[in-house]
Amino acid sequence: SLADIGAKQFPFIPARYLLLDRYDSLQKIAKVDEKLRIVHGSKDNLVPIALGKELYNAANEPKEFITLEGVGHNDVSLDAIADNIIGFTNAR
Repeated sequence: SLADIGAKQFPFIPARYLLLDRYDSLQKIAKVDEKLRIVHGSKDNLVPIALGKELYNAANEPKEFITLEGVGHNDVSLDAIADNIIGFTNAR
């Protein structure tokens, strides 16, 4: 959730209490009933990979978790993951 990210990035600020909209990803992902692939960079400093794995664990099957080694939050190359995305969407 956005509150979880805020708490990780700014532990000295009570972000949970300041946010009007919670963006509760864990609650929403439990309602997804489609094939799901979560892709997360191993060096993501904005959204820690532990939160990505928590989201994955809350999701229904079928699901996959892909870790992009050495990749951060905004430095992923579309060329590097294009085949992965195309393969996933074509397999549906």
